[in-house]
Amino acid sequence: MAVAVGDYDAGAVCADFEEEENPSKLIRQLRVIALTDPAPGWLMTIRRDLPAKDKETLIKAILALSPGSSLSKKVLSMSPWHGFAKPKGNELEKIEELIHKYNIPESI
Repeated sequence: MAVAVGDYDAGAVCADFEEEENPSKLIRQLRVIALTDPAPGWLMTIRRDLPAKDKETLIKAILALSPGSSLSKKVLSMSPWHGFAKPKGNELEKIEELIHKYNIPESI
């Protein structure tokens, strides 16, 4: 929004703004000049000391919320999410590199 109101010349936003049904007048004034590769918008983590049995139970329950399932519709209809997936291979390495590059503190 700071770009749209003239406080800044350029900025970065999540692509979700383009998917809004009724974008504001300010949003419609923005011009996209570049796009990055897709990146996860939300990461769900599990504490390190969670017992392995509980960890596996939690992962199975979360992954059961697959798009299109009746359980997913009931649970996820109240959230911005459509489902969950485990990362494949080194998908999260780029995020970790950015965290270190820009010295972003780890949450506690």
